[in-house]
Order: sequence, then structure tokens, then C-alpha cells
Amino acid sequence: MASQHILVLATSTGGGNWPPLAAVTVDLHQAGHTVQCFGDPTIAQDFASAGIAVKVVPAEDTMRTFFERWFGAGASGPSPLQAWAEACLPTVRDLVSHFRPRLILSELFTMPLARLTKEACGLRWCHVNPGYYFGTDSQRPFETDYIGPPGIINRGELTRAAGEADLVLHRTDPFFDPPPPSLPQHHHYVGPLWWERSNEVPPYLDVPGAPWVLVTVSPLPSQGK
Repeated sequence: MASQHILVLATSTGGGNWPPLAAVTVDLHQAGHTVQCFGDPTIAQDFASAGIAVKVVPAEDTMRTFFERWFGAGASGPSPLQAWAEACLPTVRDLVSHFRPRLILSELFTMPLARLTKEACGLRWCHVNPGYYFGTDSQRPFETDYIGPPGIINRGELTRAAGEADLVLHRTDPFFDPPPPSLPQHHHYVGPLWWERSNEVPPYLDVPGAPWVLVTVSPLPSQGK
């Protein structure tokens, strides 16, 4: 395949939504594609060693800032994801005009921005879903995994946005997440997508003894564990 220009829309807010998209981004970069990321300072730091260009979101426009404003207003009003997307769209449109990508990549929290960018710029869009299938006919209750104050993540909004994506990659397996009989043709299960930021190996892992086993119930990093 000829080298393509690919625009990646990412945020470190949320934690587990971001690593699967990072895995796809790094693989595309290593395969010879020209990748440009729009992300926050944490993502810029994580991608520095991989040599991936990152247009850093201004401090006043990070998603975390929008979440803080939303909670400060009593967790009421428009979704902070949608408000963030609308605020960032002019910057992303300018980035598109200079970078001229053929494709947009997004993760869960950047879906609203990807949808707006597709509408404004006429680009094809691939969404990397970090969890299970969340369509209206999902066999798993939405509230089982996506918990938190109402208004942050709305199943209806996610489902409509995923329906507008040209391709949706689910980073799980049908064995663990049985798909519905009516799985859309542009949805595909691709299995685990592994990526972790570079960190020093904790010294206790080198202590002789039985192998270590990590038991977790979330893709989020477990602080202090």
C-alpha cells in the first residue's frame, strides 16, 4: 500500500480509551505512513520516543479543562465531549488544510470531534473502539462498563457517531464480547491492541520467585499497584 497521510485525534483523558488507538498509530507510522496527531501534552510526551508528530492542544482547550468546567457547573448542560469538539474544530480544520490527510483515526472520547471533522472536511473516518460493541442491539448492558455522571458519555450519541464512521475496529474478541446478529458490515473485531508508554521497570519485578500475574478489571492504569 502506498504511504498515506493519516490524522489521529486523541486525548489522554479517561486513560483506557487511548492505548488501543496508540497501538494502531505506532504500527501505521512504522509501516511507513505519515502520521500527524492532534493531542494533549501527555500524548505528545508519550509519542516523543516514537517520532510521531503531535499538534498539542492549547492548555485552555484540553479535554480535562472542559471536564473541570462541566463539573464546576454542577455536571449540567451540554456534554463536555461535544463542547470540546466544537472548540477544537477550527484548529483541526486548519491542520487538515496544511497536512491534507486521507483518513481520520479516533478513539472513544474524540468521536464527536472526528464526526465534525468528517462533515467539515469530507474525510474518511476510522474509529478504534477501546471496549466492547455498544450499539443499540448490544448483548451487554451499556451501564455495565460506561459508568459515571449522566451527560458525559451518552450511548445514543456514541451509536449515532459510530454509524457515521466508515470503519469501526473493536479491540476485543467475539469470544469475550459476543456480537449481535445484526453487526454492521463496517464493524470488525481485531483482538487486543497492545501499547504501553515507556516506563522504568519496577525493581520488584526482578526479585526471584514465582511469575507475577496482573489481575485487573479495567484498562485504566492502576495507580500505586
